[in-house]
Amino acid sequence: MNEYGYARNTQDVDFLATDEDYQKLAGVLSASGYEESAKTKVFAKQTVKGMDGLPADFLFVDPETFDRMWRDGRDVTVSGHRFRICSLLHLIALKLHAIKQGSKDRAWKDIPDILNLIRANGMDAGSPDLKSVCQKFGPEGIYHEILKLSKAGQHG
Repeated sequence: MNEYGYARNTQDVDFLATDEDYQKLAGVLSASGYEESAKTKVFAKQTVKGMDGLPADFLFVDPETFDRMWRDGRDVTVSGHRFRICSLLHLIALKLHAIKQGSKDRAWKDIPDILNLIRANGMDAGSPDLKSVCQKFGPEGIYHEILKLSKAGQHG
């Protein structure tokens, strides 16, 4: 989020991975002081054992989705380390997916993030690309809600 011009005080680091790649990372993470504190079919959380450090969340995607997001992403340097981040539209798609799959209160966190990303990047909330991503990954009606809130934010 920070790389797209919207700083949010967060308490974790999010990664996208295939399940197979995550399994390969598990030993490295464990040797680095992390332990798996939660895992489902689509998500895992690693926390630092007895040390001060950020938890790491892993969202699992299939290899084709990972490859597409990797191709469309870009490299950034954070604290001297190189990372690949997903495109702005893919980041919004991930937030929409979280809203669709998560609890009702999830939207209160992710909709403001989406609106701030749109504003910070000068994105047209009425763009066909955003509409398509909303319809494909978000819950029914989310595009119209984002459009309405985006227009309200321009006047307020």
